[in-house]
Amino acid sequence: MSGRNEQQLFFEDPKILPEDKKGVFHWFPFHAAFSSRFVQSVIEYELTLNSNLTLFDQFLGSGTTAVVSKLLGVDFWGSDVNSFLVKLAQTKVITSLVKHQTTSILDEVCINYEPLPLNQTPEVEVMSDKAKCKLFGLKQTIENSNISEDQKKWLLTSLLLITREMVGEQRGTNPTWPKSYGGAEDKELIPLFREKALTLLQDIQTMAYQSSSVNITLADAKNLPYESDKFDLNITSPPYLSRIDYVINTLPEIILSQGASKEDIYQLRKEVMGGVVINKKGENNPDWGKECLKVLQNIQEHPSKSSANYYYWTYYDYFHDLWETLKETKRVLKKKGRAYWVVQTSYYKEIELDLPKIIIQMGSSLDMKGEIVREKEVKNHLGNLHPDQRRRVPNKVLRESVIKLIK
Repeated sequence: MSGRNEQQLFFEDPKILPEDKKGVFHWFPFHAAFSSRFVQSVIEYELTLNSNLTLFDQFLGSGTTAVVSKLLGVDFWGSDVNSFLVKLAQTKVITSLVKHQTTSILDEVCINYEPLPLNQTPEVEVMSDKAKCKLFGLKQTIENSNISEDQKKWLLTSLLLITREMVGEQRGTNPTWPKSYGGAEDKELIPLFREKALTLLQDIQTMAYQSSSVNITLADAKNLPYESDKFDLNITSPPYLSRIDYVINTLPEIILSQGASKEDIYQLRKEVMGGVVINKKGENNPDWGKECLKVLQNIQEHPSKSSANYYYWTYYDYFHDLWETLKETKRVLKKKGRAYWVVQTSYYKEIELDLPKIIIQMGSSLDMKGEIVREKEVKNHLGNLHPDQRRRVPNKVLRESVIKLIK
């Protein structure tokens, strides 16, 4: 395939395999995660060029890049707009938990726990009254405990990771689409919480972390809280061009994490890149490149219902955010700094959306040299499950690519 080079030999496959799902890497089945093997192979290659790397990931997700950086002793900065994912990643890299202290703290929190009265709980979605009183009651108990911030992160993350079980999540065939909830309000909270907390504690304590620094914060990739020319390396995977609602994918956890109201969730869905809620409309930017403008034109002119007045604007919104993210990425990278982005092609109806090509052309407009350094076919994907998609593009094959961009 065009754009490949010999560097493909250095990098492991981003696809997560069953053997990768262990320890802290298996806490939450985040749909867009890449493998720790891939991240490790990129960092180890880059360390042969620069032994004093500084690294960032602006789409932090479940925190794989942060964990691998800490294991390899590389200073790391990471961010995400999802408060639950930020807490999850922060907990994975904790180094201060001592088992004999933390087990007694866990016992104390469990003893002190009381459900909140319903009139003291926030008005939020997806939780029955009974489940809400239990979950927010334990959250308040943890937050009011006289323990360290790291201990609170560990216990709060343990609580967040049993939220779905407590609210009675009903899974569908699409792992990222809205799900129904209910029917689990009579589950006992404390036994689930205690078991999860002890599992997380054991996983954390098996990690052979080095003494490098990790800085993780809640922030938007389009407006990073870092000074210019700060980083040597960027490893990330931006949302794919497939209209996945990552907020809905983690809805119960976000609601408990920040007491988010219906309006809060709607605003977050507007802010997140690649979602289904339109946030921006405007003129196309010629700097987005020929491929991007061709895709937008083809969607706008497509004869299917709502292509021009809805779907066009969701893709416009995505490309606008992608461009702003690339500009921020260039700003915070040092001269000759490198960004490795894992992305994938997709389709709108029968129109192929060549995201790797679009990103490389956008990068070129920003004077960033781009190339594909690893690429493979993806035959098992959700597009092959949908009858309309199978009719429009029989035997559809997508491509997952690793793009390297140099400032």
